Amino acid sequence: MNILIVSDVHNQWDKLARAIEIGHEHNCETLLFAGDAHEPHIYAELCAFTGAIHTVWGNNDVPHFVFQAALLLHPRVTNHGDLMTETIGNLRIYMTHYPTVVAAQLEKDSAAHDVLIHGH
Repeated sequence: MNILIVSDVHNQWDKLARAIEIGHEHNCETLLFAGDAHEPHIYAELCAFTGAIHTVWGNNDVPHFVFQAALLLHPRVTNHGDLMTETIGNLRIYMTHYPTVVAAQLEKDSAAHDVLIHGH
């Protein structure tokens, strides 16, 4: 299984579009977005990806209620709030935007997940 991981778009929509193209070229089935879109129309942009889409909040994705309203228009996007812990394929994935949260998880239980992802 190929997974496309993207973070910290910061309104650089052309780079996001290219990342999605690369994901399609490599037959990625899932896109994981580790936060910091800056704009709620990120979800429309992410929907150019044809597979499953999972996101978490970044520190610049505020106010959350504006992003939550935008999510209603894009039911293909699953937002996990501040933290995603999911099994995708046979990989136990832990994703947040914050490196300190990932570091704390590693200290707490480094064997609990196969893949740990953060932004910044």
